[in-house]
Amino acid sequence: MIKNLFKERLGQHYKMLFKYFKYVFNDFFLIAVMFMLGGLSLAYSNFLNQLNPNNLFIKCLVILILFLSTKIGSFATFLKEADKVFLLPIEFKIHKYLKYTFVDSFIVSAFFQMLIFLVTFPMIKIVYQTNLLDFIFYILILLILKMINLLFEMNQLFSERNNLYSMTINIINLLILILFAIINPILGIILAIGLLFYVLFNLLKNQNNRFEWNLAISNESHRMRRIYQFFNLFTEVPFLKGKVARRKYLDFVFNLFDIKDANLYLYLKGIIRNKEYSGLFLRLTILGTVLLFFVNNTYLNIGLSILFIYLLAFQLVPFYYFFDDNVFTHIYPLKLKNKIKSFKKLLYVLLLVVVVLFTIATAFFNIGIASVAFVLMIIEVLLFNELYLSKKLNN
Repeated sequence: MIKNLFKERLGQHYKMLFKYFKYVFNDFFLIAVMFMLGGLSLAYSNFLNQLNPNNLFIKCLVILILFLSTKIGSFATFLKEADKVFLLPIEFKIHKYLKYTFVDSFIVSAFFQMLIFLVTFPMIKIVYQTNLLDFIFYILILLILKMINLLFEMNQLFSERNNLYSMTINIINLLILILFAIINPILGIILAIGLLFYVLFNLLKNQNNRFEWNLAISNESHRMRRIYQFFNLFTEVPFLKGKVARRKYLDFVFNLFDIKDANLYLYLKGIIRNKEYSGLFLRLTILGTVLLFFVNNTYLNIGLSILFIYLLAFQLVPFYYFFDDNVFTHIYPLKLKNKIKSFKKLLYVLLLVVVVLFTIATAFFNIGIASVAFVLMIIEVLLFNELYLSKKLNN
C-alpha cells in the first residue's frame, strides 16, 4: 500500500511538471536559452583565460558555490493537507514511505548539483590544481553532503525543530568543504562520512517518535510553491495563491500619478502590494542588471537587454486581468478603452525604469554600446505596447 501510494503521488507530481514544461520550454525560450548560453560560455571562457590561480577571492567563491549547490533541492514528501487525517492510521509505516521519497529527492537534487559542479569545475581546476582523481573526490563529497542535508530534513519531521542544530549542520558542512579543498581531500571525505553516519543514527533513533504531520505538509507546501513560482514566470498557475503586502514606504508613488484615473490607481496598488507580480518584476530586473554589469561583450549586452525587456513585458501582460474577478470593477462607469490606456501607461513606467537601469549597467562596460542598447530598448517598448499589447487586449 505504501509503495503504491508513493508511485501514485510521484506520477501525479511528474504529470504536473510535464504539463507546465511545455509552456516553459517553448520555441522562443529555447532560442533565448541557446543565445544566452552561447554568450555566457564565451564570457566564462574569457574569464577562465584571465584567471589568476592564486586569487584568494576566487578560491573562496568556488567553495561558496559548491556549498550552495548542496542546498539545492529539498526533501520532497508529496504529502497533502488531507493526509494528516486519512493516513494517520498507518503513521507507523510513514518511515517506509519517506524512504521512497528520499531516493527520489536525492536523485533530482544530485542531478542539478552535478550540473553546477560541472560548470564550476574548470574554475576549480585552475585555482586548486586538481586532477582526475580529485574530480571523483569532489563528486563524492558533494553527494555525501547532499545526502546529509536530506537526511537532516527527514529527521526534523520526527523530532522538535531546532534552528541552532540546523545552523550547526550547515557550518560543519562548510568547514568540511574548506578542509577538503584546502587541506586534505581524504580527511574531508572521512569527516563527511562520519557526519553522515551521525545524522543517520539520529534519524534511526527518532523515526519511532510521533510524526510531525503539520511540519511535513507545511514544508511540502513551501516546496511546491517555489516550483509554481518558477512556472508562473512563463504562464498563469491557478494553484498559486497571491499574497499581499502593505508596503507603506511606497505610498509616495501614488503622488506621482493622477489618482483620478481609477484603473491606473488599482493597477499601481496591485503591482506594489501583490507579492507575485512585484517579486517577478524585481527578480527579472535584478537578474538582468547584474548580468549586464558583469558581461563585457558588445553583442551579448545588447541581446540580453532586448531579451529581458521582452521577458518583463510579456510576463506582466496577465496582470491586465488581475482585477477581473472583482465584481466591483465591472460597475465602474469606465470604458474598456480607458482600462487599456491605464494598463499601457503602467507598463510604460515600469519598463522605462528597467531601461534606465539596464542602460546604466551597460554604461559601466561601454557608453557607446549603452546608447545603442537604450535606443533599441525604447523602440522595443514602443512596439510591444502600441502593436502587440494593443492588438492582444482589444481582441
